[in-house]
Amino acid sequence: MSKQLSEPEWKERLTPEQYKVLREGGCDSAGNGKYYKVQPTKGHFACSGCGTPLYGFDAKFPCDCGWPAFSKCYVKNVQARPENSHGEGLEICCTECKGHLGHIYKRRVAGDPEAQRHCVNSTSIEYREEPADEGLEVGIVPLKR
Repeated sequence: MSKQLSEPEWKERLTPEQYKVLREGGCDSAGNGKYYKVQPTKGHFACSGCGTPLYGFDAKFPCDCGWPAFSKCYVKNVQARPENSHGEGLEICCTECKGHLGHIYKRRVAGDPEAQRHCVNSTSIEYREEPADEGLEVGIVPLKR
């Protein structure tokens, strides 16, 4: 599937909820997302718009923020960009289809000043039991404001 579709093509391909979140920057309700409490022991999370691998299962951690939270990502597949309405965080998007994933915040972890918390909309991702492709670099997203 082409990852660069026109907006009418995205509207046809996605559910109304997916379109609102991925293409219009909407947000799932806190605590109600499909993957909020899920802690898998294998596999990865991919973009629900285009299928690009975004997060390994082991990057997900329990968090009371109301959305699925991840500490690391496949760095070439997730990008941060300035976000206008929330101030504190940066918007995170899939690098392939430019779909809105959620927001990224600095995470307070003793001894790790670079720690991050990716608060991701469940609507933006889908869980896959199989591992992501070998060779995907895992790390944190460079934060540029």
